[in-house]
Amino acid sequence: SSTMKAFVKKKKINDAFVVKRKIPVNFQDSSAIKQGLEESLRLLSGVVFAEFRIGKSVLSIHYDATQILYSDILEKMENLGIGIPNSILFKWKKGWIKFAEANMRDNAKAAPPVCCNKLPK
Repeated sequence: SSTMKAFVKKKKINDAFVVKRKIPVNFQDSSAIKQGLEESLRLLSGVVFAEFRIGKSVLSIHYDATQILYSDILEKMENLGIGIPNSILFKWKKGWIKFAEANMRDNAKAAPPVCCNKLPK
């Protein structure tokens, strides 16, 4: 029997808002499972790149912060059974990233600045 990959329509990536994150993970498993998990993350709208670095216990992920939030990625990871740290430092980092991404989204929605020689309309 032949297998077909499902076609997933993704929004256009806004390169100006692509962020690169390294998320520590608690994951020790086979490369086949690792590949399936990477593919599941890549299918998320806004995700450009996802790769587990097992030796370093890190997920390297690049995504458009105007389309998906860090917290959404962490939630998806937990749903897939990928453990993430529960330390105070990691919770602080999540809060800081949430704040930074809120600023990015606000900036993406903002009207372009008025030129210095023109009055606002």
